[in-house]
Amino acid sequence: MKKSSLLWKVVLLFVLVTEWALANDSTATDFAKAVQAQENGQYKEAIKLYEQILETDMVSPALYNNLGLAYYNNKQLGFAIVQFERALKLAPEHTDAKHNLQAAQQRIEDTYKAPEALFFVQWWHSIVGAFSSTGWAVLFLCLIFMGVTAVVVWQWQHQSLFKGIAILFFCSSFFPLIWGFQQKELETSSNAAIVVNEQIGLRQEPDLSSEEIELVFEGVKVSILEVQDSWTHIELPNHLIGWVPSTMLEQI
Repeated sequence: MKKSSLLWKVVLLFVLVTEWALANDSTATDFAKAVQAQENGQYKEAIKLYEQILETDMVSPALYNNLGLAYYNNKQLGFAIVQFERALKLAPEHTDAKHNLQAAQQRIEDTYKAPEALFFVQWWHSIVGAFSSTGWAVLFLCLIFMGVTAVVVWQWQHQSLFKGIAILFFCSSFFPLIWGFQQKELETSSNAAIVVNEQIGLRQEPDLSSEEIELVFEGVKVSILEVQDSWTHIELPNHLIGWVPSTMLEQI
């Protein structure tokens, strides 16, 4: 009985490994086809293939970035910005996604930008976005490890210099801890969305007959406040609030 049970476990493991290998091989093939289609200017085909890969839960910053470029070249600015934003949620330091997002944002017809933040607020946000939450966690652990090492050396050598170094490392670890938590909150936040229609009317109430407050253009990033049936209550970058049809937004 035990031998039979072991045999079934081995068979099951073999089947699982085989399925995993075939799935990865299929994904790699689809990705190669998508890249080739993109290089040939077949952007709709590339988008279709990239989306198929995403349906298998195989996600990566490079995949989102490539999909964003395909949408951008297919003149779907809103969907392109969504993909670049998703790439940066996974890897805030992704250089290509940053560059592509900035290029796409320059094409947004945005007449309601928020007031520019104070320089030290911009500086703080740029630091937070320098690494992913995982990157900040690694830096935090490294500083703690070096602090503990300095304490051990101090106890061994009895030199006050190492005591000061240990204090410096422990105090420094406080910053990546804070920045890591803030970056994690940004990565897991689901209240941001991008307008994917060429333009939509921001309305006072969730009704097409309601008064139109403002026109909102494709590519604008908004905050989701509430979802009610087929309508979404949003806040624009300039803090103007209103309702838009949910189908005209794509959540990041």
